[in-house]
Amino acid sequence: MKKLKLIFPNVNISGFYFENYYNGVCSNSSKTTITNNTFVKNGYGIFIEPSMCYNRVNLTDTIIVNNIVNNNTCGGIRVSDILNASNINISRNLVTNNFGSGISIRVSIINNGIITDNIVNNHNYTSVSGIYSSNLTINNNVINNRWNGISIYINYFENSTVMNNTANNNKGLGIYISGYPNIKNNISNNIAKNNLENDIYLTVDGDGYLGFIINNTIKNNDINNNINGLVLYAAGWTYNMTLLSLVNNNIIEKNNITNHNGSGIFFDIYYGSVDNTTIKNNIIHDNEMEIVNSNLYGGFTI
Repeated sequence: MKKLKLIFPNVNISGFYFENYYNGVCSNSSKTTITNNTFVKNGYGIFIEPSMCYNRVNLTDTIIVNNIVNNNTCGGIRVSDILNASNINISRNLVTNNFGSGISIRVSIINNGIITDNIVNNHNYTSVSGIYSSNLTINNNVINNRWNGISIYINYFENSTVMNNTANNNKGLGIYISGYPNIKNNISNNIAKNNLENDIYLTVDGDGYLGFIINNTIKNNDINNNINGLVLYAAGWTYNMTLLSLVNNNIIEKNNITNHNGSGIFFDIYYGSVDNTTIKNNIIHDNEMEIVNSNLYGGFTI
């Protein structure tokens, strides 16, 4: 099967049609621009993974814009197995009907990444995972998948924006953000409706014992017709039995949260407290329960 590998920086691939390649493009190069191409019936459409191209490198200035990525057998766009990635721009791509993930980024450290204006339909998920992420923007994407819409698995997730996305009719969660901790993120102006599970889910998983959701803004989201609307999950068990302030200084404002079989807003907190969290000017109605605090062994102040 045909292969195209890029091992030198400053490469521009534009205006090509890739079909029946092992992967459409395989790159371990920085300063790579992939624009206005069509990738059909390859392994992955676009595959950026240094360990598969001989070297693990830090990746900078990668642009993947205005591509059509359809019906590939492994996935659509994948950027993974990179130590440090900065200035990644994945924008205005049409990514549909690929097996696996539509857009998948698996990078240890991500700085200044942009995933914006993409249409991503009929995949298992669209995901970002890694150890540390700062200044990541996921904006104005339309996503309808066979599992979760947007899935973010970052050990330390901060100063990032998830805004203006439409994540409807997914078979799992609409927007799932797992950080350890979640700090200073802006989750606003998203539409999450008719997903099979929860619409917007913020969790701190880590090792299952300690995590924080702090200084986040959750605002102007339209969240309808699901099991639960907005879920914040945190666990704070410590060895000396100290109870920690797990959910602190968050703002939940001007959201439309309606018609859920469970809760409109659900605080699912274990061995910790919810403190100084502002809930105001939301429209919350026609849910089985409007605001629920399932807080074991901790306080709750708003």
